Amino acid sequence: MKVKVNYYGLFRELLGIGEEVLEMGGKVTVGELLKLVLKKHPELEKHNGSIFVSVNHRSADSEKFIKEGDQVSIFPPVGGG
Repeated sequence: MKVKVNYYGLFRELLGIGEEVLEMGGKVTVGELLKLVLKKHPELEKHNGSIFVSVNHRSADSEKFIKEGDQVSIFPPVGGG
């Protein structure tokens, strides 16, 4: 299955890409996809505890299953005041 992953903010800058298509096998959860992303892009590992993921523009926890054609967005931690 192919999944389009979009990167935003700091992650886009660190990786030098805004998006990529990842090939995944079988049923995959957001947590499993995130593990693959962190393995492929270890420079994101230090942000692991505060990465925000959405699937099809909706907040997604690590247990959500991803389907072929879903759009996954990965955001860095944000600060505010």
